[in-house]
Amino acid sequence: MSDLSILSEDVRAAIDSSWDNGEYAASVRDAFLYLSDLIRDKGDCEGDGQQLITAAFGGLNPKIKINNLTNDTDRSEQEGFILLLRGIYLTVRNPRSHQQTDNSMSAAYRILCFMDWLAEKIRGSRGTYGQNEFLSAVADPDFVNSDDYAQALLDRIPHRKHADFLLSLYRNDLKIKPAILSTVFRCYYKQAPEQSVQVLTDVFAEELRSTKEDRQRMIILTLMTPQMWSRLDRVALIRTENRVLASLAEGTEPEEGKARAGWLATWGAHLLPFFSDAVQVLKTVGKKVLSDDKSQLRYVQRFIISNIWALFSSDTIENMKQTDEDFFLSFEEFPLHVLARIKEGSRPYYDFVQSTRYTMPEHVRAFFQDAMSNFKEVKEPTNRSPPSEFEDDIPF
Repeated sequence: MSDLSILSEDVRAAIDSSWDNGEYAASVRDAFLYLSDLIRDKGDCEGDGQQLITAAFGGLNPKIKINNLTNDTDRSEQEGFILLLRGIYLTVRNPRSHQQTDNSMSAAYRILCFMDWLAEKIRGSRGTYGQNEFLSAVADPDFVNSDDYAQALLDRIPHRKHADFLLSLYRNDLKIKPAILSTVFRCYYKQAPEQSVQVLTDVFAEELRSTKEDRQRMIILTLMTPQMWSRLDRVALIRTENRVLASLAEGTEPEEGKARAGWLATWGAHLLPFFSDAVQVLKTVGKKVLSDDKSQLRYVQRFIISNIWALFSSDTIENMKQTDEDFFLSFEEFPLHVLARIKEGSRPYYDFVQSTRYTMPEHVRAFFQDAMSNFKEVKEPTNRSPPSEFEDDIPF
């Protein structure tokens, strides 16, 4: 009689500890706790006892349906199941909530077998919205990649299950487009409690500490907000920043039919302003901007620069205004070089600024304003070397 193998794994897990200690009444109480949580999760309901049962199984359109409710027999079965639940809560659960109750092993075992059957019926029922349904909806080829549509899908999920569903979505192997994942997660972050977002941050951090796969890094970068990025532990943060900057350094504008070097950095571009070493970010970008290889300039223009202008504060721009345009001390001062090339009539550098002119901070736009307004195109020199990056300890 003490063999619990006949019970489902979920019920066994709920009662194992108390049963093994010979606490049979406690085992029954633990099973009721499990059953109540199962009803709350399946029906996205709150409450307890009779109130919970009515909220989950009652009404013309119950949140939990144990059958299709298409005929009188189905409706009778639904009503009978409600009565069974109410009866076992009233006759078995409630007395144990108000007074000390002892059970023999035999009595507890019989009660548990009946409760396991009830739980099996509930687990196999139609709840509010299942995880598989949600995953299929996001992977649907006709998914509409908009905040409204993503929010409508999220609204169908019981709030208590949001974090679990989103974590499953991240870990699934459905090859969902990163842009779609980003939309769904962005909508989730707007309403998610801080604790749930931290759970996802910790999961991402754990994988960033060890992964060697750039595709996995790309998915995580796509799903992370600047606030989440700032909460990564130092190992995950520095390791990932180093890989993204290496990708950025490799980046060139793609040619038709060829893969683009530096693709990983493009997925993390929105996080670049929040990297721990802003100077290193600017140096990496500056070296590309100043390169003779204009495909590197176009790569930065197309994928990176709109996120970088914010790193130049008003004070930094004011200091640049006082600097001789022909004397460059470091690559992170690349706006000076860009300004000089625009004044010389360089179309690539004019286009570089023009492409983000109306999204850059006002003080950065003002820095280029006169040169942009008075621009006259001049054919580019065939040979121009980028400025050298001098050492800090210049001996003069």
